[in-house]
Amino acid sequence: MRAMLALLILLNLLLPLKVFAEYHNFEPQAQVEAPKHGKGIANDTLERDFSESLSNNSTHNLSKRQSNFQYYNDAANAGACLLAELRASSGTPSIYTDYSYLEASGWQSKSTTYMVFPTLKDLLSANTWNYNDFTPKYWSYDQSWLGIESMYWFWINIKAGVIIVPMANAPQDPLVPKGTKLPIPPPPRRLSDVMCLTYMNMCGQDIQCLQKLRWVIHYNIGNTQSLGAIQWLFGNPPPNYKFKGWPGRGYDLSTQNTAQPAQALVGIPNGKGIAYMLLQHNQQFGPRTIDRVQVFGSDYGGLCVAWRIAGL
Repeated sequence: MRAMLALLILLNLLLPLKVFAEYHNFEPQAQVEAPKHGKGIANDTLERDFSESLSNNSTHNLSKRQSNFQYYNDAANAGACLLAELRASSGTPSIYTDYSYLEASGWQSKSTTYMVFPTLKDLLSANTWNYNDFTPKYWSYDQSWLGIESMYWFWINIKAGVIIVPMANAPQDPLVPKGTKLPIPPPPRRLSDVMCLTYMNMCGQDIQCLQKLRWVIHYNIGNTQSLGAIQWLFGNPPPNYKFKGWPGRGYDLSTQNTAQPAQALVGIPNGKGIAYMLLQHNQQFGPRTIDRVQVFGSDYGGLCVAWRIAGL
């Protein structure tokens, strides 16, 4: 009787362990090979510098690498389409052409004292840009009722034709009850419109000033799609990877082995806003395109991208 009781106690102890082991499946899973960089995309030629610490790919989660590959692939396709539209000057004109409509539609112009230039010394000195020639423009759109801080922040130098974008957080589309009357036209939400109207206002009626725009630079890029595509382009470096300061890596659309990466950098979310600005405001800027993209780091290691604008 005692032996039977001891056996039952032993079984009660072992059964939960068996169930736990089966549930968690301790058997190692087979590793799936990640797709090679750029495979499946036309013109598979990527510029890479393997002397940098890019051999740590094996330490990264496979699903993240696959997601980055998809971000890059999507951006390359989008960039190719946008560049074709720019060459054809086939964009639909924007309905937003009057600066006064920004404040009338709910945007608030605010002052700011924070300067990004202490972290961009290499960029300024290499291009002989004087920070005193830059004017800050900070736009805020109240969506506090959604728990969102929507803003666009620019540092603009019309003398050199440069726009630096330290922050861009577009207003979100709220859920509007059926039958609600909306303003006509609706408030401009896109970076392309707000950036264009701001730059146009600084140039006044000077068409030559508008068509002198040469660079748009996004500072400390943080959105998932752009970061993923660039990480793929750079070989999925480790999280503590430091991007080189200006000029970093350059991707020229007229050079065969860098054209496809340049297309992808035009097609990331940050690049799309610039392409759409040129497409939809063709009458203001004239026929323009993007001919080169630079990927570099700020002095503190933040990821920055610069798109160079050229005439057709």
